[in-house]
Amino acid sequence: MHGDIGLLWRPNQLRTVLNEVNEEDGIGWTALHQAVAYRNIEAVKELIAMDCIVDAATSKGLAAIHIATMVIMSLFSSFLSHSLINRLEQLIL
Repeated sequence: MHGDIGLLWRPNQLRTVLNEVNEEDGIGWTALHQAVAYRNIEAVKELIAMDCIVDAATSKGLAAIHIATMVIMSLFSSFLSHSLINRLEQLIL
């Protein structure tokens, strides 16, 4: 795969960077896996419009939806931790 898809912020760059929309790196990650991991929604939309395989699995068996779930859980966990700290500060102070 050419370049780091997560760092591509303009979806129109995808067509010039990728040799093939479902091209995999050394561990089976496609451009869709990377775009999801980097939360690049516009790139995800463009890749889907380019008919990428949405359920392609990495060498560890992870599809892009699994990575999206991990990203969401991480963000939610951070939010909960921050909210909990704020609530504890309110109770203590």
